[in-house]
Amino acid sequence: MAEWERIIAKGVIPSSFLNEEIRNDFLVDVTRKKIWLVQLDMLFEIDRICKKNSASEFFQIQKTTILDFAYYFSETGEIA
Repeated sequence: MAEWERIIAKGVIPSSFLNEEIRNDFLVDVTRKKIWLVQLDMLFEIDRICKKNSASEFFQIQKTTILDFAYYFSETGEIA
């Protein structure tokens, strides 16, 4: 079973997440969605670990940085 299949099987993220879509005139294909799915799962795991160890403030800072980068990249298609 591939990692993305395991994540879908957990039921946290619906399988409809993998549907292709157009964002800002850019086709987001299934391959890219699978990568995003694994990245989201990693964020969920880091969040779980930080909460378990009372380090949620640290994670909030890191999560914001990661999400800001992801948003910038999805809007511009370039690495800042």
